[in-house]
Amino acid sequence: MAENWILDDYSAALEQFAAAMSQPAEHDLIKAGCIQYFEFSFELAWKSIKLLSAQLGLEECLSPKASIAIDDGETLFGEIPKPKMKLVQAWLEIHREDLMADWKLAVNGEPTHRIKPLE
Repeated sequence: MAENWILDDYSAALEQFAAAMSQPAEHDLIKAGCIQYFEFSFELAWKSIKLLSAQLGLEECLSPKASIAIDDGETLFGEIPKPKMKLVQAWLEIHREDLMADWKLAVNGEPTHRIKPLE
C-alpha cells in the first residue's frame, strides 16, 4: 500500500509531539512549538482516518473540527451531525463547570485537568 507513508509520518509527528510535551513550557517559544506539533499530528491523524475510511468503502468523513461555545453550547464554526451534537451538548451540560475551570487554567498557561467522557 503506497499510502503507508502517511502512517509513518503520523508516528514520527506523534513522537516529536511527545518529546516536546516532556519539556517544561517556560517560554512562549516552547508553548508555540508544542501547539505546532499537536496541529501537525492532528492533521496527519485526520488524513490517515480519511484514507482508511476510503479504502474500506465507508462514507466520506466530516471534518472533526468544530468549535462549541462553553456557555450556551452553540456551534461557533464547523459542523457536527445532529445526533452527535446532542451528545456533545449533554456532555457540555454535565461538565460546564469543569470546562470553565480548565479554560481559565489554559488561558493562564497552567496545565488543565482531564474531563471524563460521556458514559
